[in-house]
Parts: sequence; structure tokens; C-alpha cells
Amino acid sequence: MSGGQCRGVKVDPLSKVQISAVATKFRTKVLSFSADEKIDMVDLIENILPTTLGVNYDILEKEVLGPIEAATNPDKGELVIREDVYEALNDPNDPMHGRARFTLAHELGHLVLHEGPALHRQTAMIKHKVFEDSEWHCCK
Repeated sequence: MSGGQCRGVKVDPLSKVQISAVATKFRTKVLSFSADEKIDMVDLIENILPTTLGVNYDILEKEVLGPIEAATNPDKGELVIREDVYEALNDPNDPMHGRARFTLAHELGHLVLHEGPALHRQTAMIKHKVFEDSEWHCCK
């Protein structure tokens, strides 16, 4: 997200340093991964999040989610993933594999950093400060 473009929900402001500290603590203390360990995102979604945090996931067809690749409802502990994104996540040879990993890491950021209704990137510009933007938080 480039400077000043807000496309998410207005949330309490966080700095890059705060976001990094929360992410590192979550990664090492809650998930028990070292700071430089590559995370198996499929195992994380299918096994670790449901058993550790009670986060449920669902795979939905592209026709259902449209342009939304994945969405999170932090309050309900729900994650929905578009089917083609999930397939790319499962196939390291898929040209969209890296984007799928980023998308799911981004949604995990919403689970860790935010509370409230389902969160996903919006196309309309929203008027609030970039450091108050839920999408900016999860891209750091």
C-alpha cells in the first residue's frame, strides 16, 4: 500500500515498530516458531490455528468471493480463503504461490492485530490516517 491510500477499516493506530513487536511475539511465543523459520502455511491454517487458537477456515469458490482473495473475522475466529488462492498455497510450483503465502500471512495479521467484523481490502478510498488503516497494519 503506498503512502496515504487507505482501503481498510479504521482501527487504533499502530507504528511499524509496534506491529513488528506483536508479530514477533506471536510467531515465537504463541506459534513456537523461531524468528527466521519458514512457516508451512498449509499446516498453519489446517492444523495449528484451529488447535492453538480455535480459528476455523473455509474454502470458497471464486464465484462466491469474487475479487476477495481471503477475509478474516477476528471476533469469530474465522478465515475464508478463495479456492484458487488455497490451491496456489498448496502448490509451490504455482506462479501465484508467493502471493497466496503473502495473502494468508496478511490475513493472519488481521487475526493477531484486530478485533471486529470481517476484514478485507476495499477498493474505495477511505478517509483516515494510514497508520489507522487495518490493511496498512497487515502489510508491514
